[in-house]
Amino acid sequence: MENAYILTGNLKSPRIIELDESLNLSIQKIRVIIEPISSVKKKQSLLLTLSKIQAMQEKRKFIPPLKEEIDSYISKLGDDWN
Repeated sequence: MENAYILTGNLKSPRIIELDESLNLSIQKIRVIIEPISSVKKKQSLLLTLSKIQAMQEKRKFIPPLKEEIDSYISKLGDDWN
């Protein structure tokens, strides 16, 4: 197989496939393998994802570190570089 292309498209009729993008190929005989896409998960928005994470943290009573604790940790990391 010289070049293989993986594309998506829509089956318009039992004999017609409409591709989502064009191919830069000359007219020639090709082989087509059909794999139905039953459900494509849409990506969640960033805000929705962050709100779900926040809700899970609240549910497990997560307490984030204080600014001073983070600063101390970063300072100690910096000391390791010296």
